[in-house]
Amino acid sequence: MNNSRRKEIRLVIDKLQGNVNTIQELQEQEQESFDNMPEGIQESEKGQKIEENASELEEIKTELEDLIARLEEIIE
Repeated sequence: MNNSRRKEIRLVIDKLQGNVNTIQELQEQEQESFDNMPEGIQESEKGQKIEENASELEEIKTELEDLIARLEEIIE
């Protein structure tokens, strides 16, 4: 792979990393929102949805990190 394409992929990696950071912040906020709810509300439909959202955001973050690792392998 030539340097130009490596640089392009590096830019993609940098953008993805920024998205990972944003998703992590959102996941933490969602989890904190759930954790700060009274137990009764945590068990409600709304509480369960917030907990599911936090979990889903964590999974998405992990998938993006895996994608970043694959891209980094390409440019090595």
